[in-house]
Amino acid sequence: MKRLAIALAAFPVALLAEDLPIQQTATGTCEIVVSADSKADREAGYQLVFRDRATKKALGIADTVGGYTTPSVAAETTKVVWHPSGDFVAFTDRATKHSTELYVYSLLDGKPSKIDFRDYVMNALGRVDATEIGLHCVSTPVSWEGDRLTVRLYFSVDRPDSGRHFYESAVTFQLYHDRSSTPRLQLLSVSPPKNPNE
Repeated sequence: MKRLAIALAAFPVALLAEDLPIQQTATGTCEIVVSADSKADREAGYQLVFRDRATKKALGIADTVGGYTTPSVAAETTKVVWHPSGDFVAFTDRATKHSTELYVYSLLDGKPSKIDFRDYVMNALGRVDATEIGLHCVSTPVSWEGDRLTVRLYFSVDRPDSGRHFYESAVTFQLYHDRSSTPRLQLLSVSPPKNPNE
């Protein structure tokens, strides 16, 4: 599944219209909010904004480029999980009616920077002898255990002979970071997909 592109806006960033809080347990100095933007270049009309929790100053924007839902629903459905240090965050944004995309950002020195990672969805598909998603593909960040990030993946596969099948898998990433190098996220494992109803 093609990952949506993300671009950081130039600094400083001014929050637009109405800022909506997202349920999250921030462990550092930053937080993510939904900023309603009727002039945004996409139907959803909102932006996900990184800002300082104390001063409410915007630090950058994660451009969802085609987010599916509305600002109020995005504030309720966006899943945010902060690293214990508060310097890294994993979150999702709804890409279509039946899918969400996972993003991981570094906020070292207070500057948001996207961290790329391997395509774990294709890995999971290969484990059930499939090459493409049927309709559903929902990623949900579960937790950080130290530098280890766990993500729940729920997806469907359409088979010509037996119809649509649903699967769930646990995905594990390892974060590597220090002040002398660019943070990176390594895909450690994708558990064998199983029918969530079994």
